[in-house]
Amino acid sequence: AREFQRVVDRAPDASLVVLVTGARTEFADLQRGRATLPSNVNLLVIRVATGAPVALRTAGTVVELTVGTLVDLPRALRGGVR
Repeated sequence: AREFQRVVDRAPDASLVVLVTGARTEFADLQRGRATLPSNVNLLVIRVATGAPVALRTAGTVVELTVGTLVDLPRALRGGVR
């Protein structure tokens, strides 16, 4: 949660936070961190999990894009999510 608070401190006018993380970060931790952001800030989590299929998940105000490798990222961002 302190990483999220640093974002608020350093960029108080931000409307979007993009967080890149790995497979071991628990989704519940991301949701708790999201709660420290102002309600008008959108959170996009890009999770790189080796070998994982490209996937998109939305839970409340958290949008999580999972890619198996960063090579998948451009296609996923263009809408190539199944």
